[in-house]
Amino acid sequence: MADSQGWVSEARSNAGLLTMLGVVQIIVGIMALGSPLITGVGIVMLIGIMILVAGIVRLFGAFKCGSFRSGVLALLGGLVAIVVGGYLLSRPGAGLAALTWILAPIWASVTSAR
Repeated sequence: MADSQGWVSEARSNAGLLTMLGVVQIIVGIMALGSPLITGVGIVMLIGIMILVAGIVRLFGAFKCGSFRSGVLALLGGLVAIVVGGYLLSRPGAGLAALTWILAPIWASVTSAR
């Protein structure tokens, strides 16, 4: 019970900041609805950065693997992730099209399974 009271009191002490953050998120969401192309390109760039960072981390992790085979697989996976992340960052329009083609069938299968 003490843990639940701790976060409640902290949230109350930061209520103004949390309210302002909520208002900013609503405004950014409305702006995102107004320009879906820019929003999509921004999302592709964020995904590209995340994949690129994951590839770099995987490259460093490849040298700590226990066996040669798993190290080589981790190294190859890291290189592929770096190439994909770099491609998404260098060509966000093509990346947006590719992600749309990848995610559209998934979306269709999930929404039609009702």
